[in-house]
Amino acid sequence: TREYNECLACTREYTKHLECTREYTKHLECTREYTKHLECTREYTKHLECTREYTKHLECTREYTKHLECTREYTKHLECTREYTKHLECTREYTKHLECTREYT
Repeated sequence: TREYNECLACTREYTKHLECTREYTKHLECTREYTKHLECTREYTKHLECTREYTKHLECTREYTKHLECTREYTKHLECTREYTKHLECTREYTKHLECTREYT
């Protein structure tokens, strides 16, 4: 009977050990899952940062495009101003010519 009781005690201890092993295995699995979650969180954070940087880049590109458009418009304006200046110069020359013609006749 004493041997049987000792055997039962050992069996109970072993059963506890197995239960602890199962719990520890669950803990390890949870730790692995949590580690995966943290890695995903880091990757998502990187993705968000990249998205913010890309958004800034797009905004800069839009601003630069506006700048180029303004530069083209200003260049057209300068060209028109040069043409108008030539026109005024021609008008002055023609006015002088008319003056000279009236004086001559």
